[in-house]
Amino acid sequence: ISNVRLGRRDTQAKAARLSIVVHTLNQRNLLPAIVFVFSRSGCDLEAAALMGTFKTNKKRHKLNLITPDQAIELRKRIKMWCLENPDLNLDSKFRRGLEMGIASHHAGLLPQHKSLVESLFIAGLIKVCYATETLAAGINLPARSVVITSLSKRGDRGPERLTASALLQMAGRAGRRGMDELGTVVIARSRWRGEDPQLARQLLLSAVEPVRSRFRSTYGTAASLLRRHNSLATCKTLIDNSFGAYLLTEANPKKLDTKNHMSTEAIVQAFENEFPEFDAIAAARSYQRLSLRLADLEAAERALKDHRRRNEEQEEDLHVARAVEKARSALKHSELGKLSADKRIRALMLFDELLDGRKKKKNTPQESKEQENKELTPQWEAFVSVLGILREFGAVQGSSLTPLGGLVASLKSENELLVALCVASEPFARLASSGSTAEFAALVSTLACDVSDRKSVLLTEEDDSFFDFASSMQILGPSPRVADAVTELLMEVAAPLSDSQTARGLDFNELPVRVDDRVAGVVESFAEGASWTEVTASVALDDGDLVRLFRRTTDLLRSISNLDDTVQLREYIPAISAIKVAARNAANALDRSPVLDYIPLPTATAAEEEDAAADGIDNNPLFDDDDDDDDDD
Repeated sequence: ISNVRLGRRDTQAKAARLSIVVHTLNQRNLLPAIVFVFSRSGCDLEAAALMGTFKTNKKRHKLNLITPDQAIELRKRIKMWCLENPDLNLDSKFRRGLEMGIASHHAGLLPQHKSLVESLFIAGLIKVCYATETLAAGINLPARSVVITSLSKRGDRGPERLTASALLQMAGRAGRRGMDELGTVVIARSRWRGEDPQLARQLLLSAVEPVRSRFRSTYGTAASLLRRHNSLATCKTLIDNSFGAYLLTEANPKKLDTKNHMSTEAIVQAFENEFPEFDAIAAARSYQRLSLRLADLEAAERALKDHRRRNEEQEEDLHVARAVEKARSALKHSELGKLSADKRIRALMLFDELLDGRKKKKNTPQESKEQENKELTPQWEAFVSVLGILREFGAVQGSSLTPLGGLVASLKSENELLVALCVASEPFARLASSGSTAEFAALVSTLACDVSDRKSVLLTEEDDSFFDFASSMQILGPSPRVADAVTELLMEVAAPLSDSQTARGLDFNELPVRVDDRVAGVVESFAEGASWTEVTASVALDDGDLVRLFRRTTDLLRSISNLDDTVQLREYIPAISAIKVAARNAANALDRSPVLDYIPLPTATAAEEEDAAADGIDNNPLFDDDDDDDDDD
């Protein structure tokens, strides 16, 4: 534990100044080092602070990280990189740090910048790399030393301790095979309270957390299993034999009985004694369902208000507002809603206990067998819920896939059913047939955008750099046709699917119903040929986040363009050829530096272009032609 005293009068332990830690490592010939800092801005700030020690306090902090020969080699490699990437700017401060042997590495950087840092580090030219913990998981950059700046990091719920596995994963980067006999790990004292040598020792000696299953049932999973096996019994066998089910039932058979649950009979008796006026079990079940529906409707209302604000729309959607008020009224006037807060909480706690602590009844052998058949593992229950929604929207009939179900099985997304319904919708066909390539790319990006609602996406007038580029005002939002299409998808596709998922209790974090146009205008501008500098002028996101969003959009476009053009799919979506060609062209339009990550798809052939032209809106029997005259006008 580094316990550096920053002044003679300091008598208490203070957070270590990382530049001093690096200075000490350099003196002891323990570089190169990776310094793990748990925020992007922290990495950049610490790199800048270390660069500043070259100019100040020279007697105490003068750093000579690289030799003259290494400095020449660094400048040569950086110059070569700039010549190979003429359209990418290398920030002057970032470049100056590289030339000193100092770099930062995190997800906010362009992939090309991260690759440059990695290549220089592997060549032994970067001596200190400030990185987030993701570098420890997937990139092979062994160092002589590792500095862990804190035993806590800021999570979604505030500061949280590092796990033993995360600490060991980072520490494992210390020591280069074939070069170092030992690796050095320094745990620096941080500003978080409670971090002391004892905590570090406790973490280092703790057992590594057990492996957890991340398997989850998605629409794509369910559709793919049914397409391959065409049997629910086979699907159940596969799901029940998954690693997650094994952990729950085999590895820890007594896991569910660790709590002192009340028996089912005792819980029912408690309900009858404390709430004799009505069926409290049914009332609690109804109250929970109403609460979930209200939460979903309120989220949809917030999303629509945000959409209207961004598009400067004045007209309010009364349909959603009325639905919210109706849900609130239903909740308030339900049996539990009429109770006092204490009684309502008591009823809900009893209901949770009933669900979590249910015990098996003593039955005859025949009854036990029937009960066993009725029991569902959590994995199969989730699969059944997903399957129910697929049936509700016509993707599955019995245990067979419909054309929509085949489309769901062929797509790759966080919510394949949402994407499939959008691909089969009128807005998609309309933009594919009569819209521009850039507009279609922007529309698809709304299904790929996963930026947190807490993040600011576009610059506002409050940002210092808002007026840096005169063109920034031209790329803040999507074109009107894209905005109209997004509104239609929200109301006609996303809202019904969201209601169904809420009714079945599906987790929106695992199956997000998201149509987000906050970056659609930026995607549209880039697809039209705008430079990277132009499109990032009005964006508050880090370059790395924006590239990742563009690549997610490109992945989805390629998934759509690679759909099998079967007779059944043509009958279900007459405009499918036009949609595939539009998706291919949009993917190629986006797939250029710095987004470029694939070999571009071949350009559509003349025959494909003819098929696409034949699939225009006017020939699509799924859509109403009553308004053709108005559209022509």
